[in-house]
Amino acid sequence: FNSASALPPPDIEGDIGGDHGHTVTIAGAQLDAGAAVTLELTLGSGVTHTLNLTAQQVMDIDDGFEVSELSSTTNSHSHTVTFNAGAGAPPTPDVNGSIGSNHGHSVTITGVQLDAGGAVILDLTPGNNGHTHTLELTAQQVMDISAELQVSKQSSVTGHSHLVTFN
Repeated sequence: FNSASALPPPDIEGDIGGDHGHTVTIAGAQLDAGAAVTLELTLGSGVTHTLNLTAQQVMDIDDGFEVSELSSTTNSHSHTVTFNAGAGAPPTPDVNGSIGSNHGHSVTITGVQLDAGGAVILDLTPGNNGHTHTLELTAQQVMDISAELQVSKQSSVTGHSHLVTFN
């Protein structure tokens, strides 16, 4: 997101897979705004397509990361559009857990842990009573969290436990 500059960033043209004459460009002002956009692939061989980008994707494009998205389907085909091809994907965001019967605890699985995909043991931060809990997640549960599936697991027992839910 590039709100600090006086001028909007330059327009960025997307690379279109399976192309037959289309072009698509996200305008610098759209990048600067950082909001979700719907772009139109220009007329190519008589058909047009639309491309929906989320606000996060727009901000990732503005930050120079590679972003790919599938266009709408017209005449039984669609196109994968890539902005900043070869630049690398944006970092995986951290995911905070929701803790049941909570009294001051918090827990986060980091993007690095999600990318690694292995089993992890997380510490719930000390609650209002100064005690901690641990939460053991299997590799499959970590992959499910990364895939934005809901995962719930009971924490360790220190006189009591908490149900922790991700996504």
